[in-house]
Amino acid sequence: MNLPIAITAHLPIKGAGHSALPSIFAQTKDGNVELLKIGVEWASELSGVLGTVSVHKHVSTLCRFLNFLHAYAGGEALSVKAQTKAVLAYVDTRIEGTSHLPTDNALYYLKWPGVSKTTARNEFNHLIRFLTWLEERTREESKAMDRSLFSLGRVNTHQLKNFGQKDFFIHLKSQRRFWKHLEDDNEF
Repeated sequence: MNLPIAITAHLPIKGAGHSALPSIFAQTKDGNVELLKIGVEWASELSGVLGTVSVHKHVSTLCRFLNFLHAYAGGEALSVKAQTKAVLAYVDTRIEGTSHLPTDNALYYLKWPGVSKTTARNEFNHLIRFLTWLEERTREESKAMDRSLFSLGRVNTHQLKNFGQKDFFIHLKSQRRFWKHLEDDNEF
């Protein structure tokens, strides 16, 4: 597997609030390399409300996610639910890194060291910001993510009252349901 399939570069694209924008160049299925125009549009809009360094971090996260998605899905198109799961898998992979994986694992070739949970959380927020922007931009024509997968259930305090009498891990019941739901729905 050839990675990366996407890289970032700063292009001298002038507009309101910026003189250059971080941009993503991605390899197409036929092997050509093209400017990801949607990434430039997003970076341009971000530059109106964020500083240069922050815009670069957002675009770099999107670029890393594109490389991850290519390795994770093998270049195949994913459903909305599977794309949402991929965002969660991306965050987990960023924390764990990929250098410890065996060479027959497609994610190994990302060669990522593990990152802090704070960095992973920031990157998660960058991706959610992009996907939300993408949904707003395309209106109701398409859905970019399944928000229900991002909400872990809350702990029911009534379950904790009899904590020692039943299941020691009863406080994790809502999280169990969440992960069970993900496991049962193998929609790729």
